[in-house]
Amino acid sequence: MCLALPAKIVAVVDAAQYLVMVECNGNRLQANAATLQTGAKPLEMLLGEWVLLHQGFAMQRISSSDALSILDALKALTDPEKVLDVSEFSQRQLADKELTG
Repeated sequence: MCLALPAKIVAVVDAAQYLVMVECNGNRLQANAATLQTGAKPLEMLLGEWVLLHQGFAMQRISSSDALSILDALKALTDPEKVLDVSEFSQRQLADKELTG
């Protein structure tokens, strides 16, 4: 099974090669942002955006609330004392879909 993790774009490393620096769980690493369509807009417009990171590629943009919910859920999976409640995340996703149509 493969997982994509939330990461925040913190810098542009090489715009011509679509390379960005992301921060994921306190670690910084390079990622390829070519899959994020920016059109003619500069790659710098992605600074501060949350993305799903998989195998070194920023696969898609996600909202900060979704990113934080995913990170909380992942943290809960590693904490045996914490009970994982996904209902809040599910409700938030449904509300987001209703807003965006």
